[in-house]
Amino acid sequence: MGTALAATFRTRGEPGGAVREGGLRVVVARISNPVISNPVFSDPVFSDPVISDPVIHPNEKEPMSIFTPSRSPWTGRILSIFRIVAGAMFISFGTMKVFGYPPPPPGSPPMTIPLWSQMGIGGLMEIIGGTLIVLGLFTRPTAFILSGEMAVAYWQFHAPQSIFPSTNMGAPAVMYCFFFLYLVFAGPGPWSLDALIARRRGEAHGS
Repeated sequence: MGTALAATFRTRGEPGGAVREGGLRVVVARISNPVISNPVFSDPVFSDPVISDPVIHPNEKEPMSIFTPSRSPWTGRILSIFRIVAGAMFISFGTMKVFGYPPPPPGSPPMTIPLWSQMGIGGLMEIIGGTLIVLGLFTRPTAFILSGEMAVAYWQFHAPQSIFPSTNMGAPAVMYCFFFLYLVFAGPGPWSLDALIARRRGEAHGS
């Protein structure tokens, strides 16, 4: 256990290593330390020290755990994909209200909503806001507004019918409300215009 220290004196240019001028060279020889594999003290005679690092670097592959948070870059990428898909579906709710397309579910009356009514303005918010969500542009403020819109839509139109979202058909409003609220704090992910702008401004941190 431990290390062995050997001190040697040698004169530069003198045969036989006469003791005249020179310095103390400390050679650290590993005996049982599995971490240090070469001399630690810098000396031009020796090669550069190599110290084995027991710390796992982030770019090395690690087994994924079902209990600990993932440090994989795909965590943010999947968030971006989820944002794009959810935003594209959200746009279709707005176009249904404003343009009547896609058609409403079977059995529902045709959509004839005045543009400047509450429902019409909500449709415009869903088209414009959903487009910004898909692009990942101004994601946090847009998501904050859309989360509030979904909360109003649920409590005004769905909750009076029943307390259960599965009965009052308000499950999409609840899910979108909390999804947008999540984006307010999590951001849009690396595949977004916001992330591109942040990288160009030097504000991104490992996204």
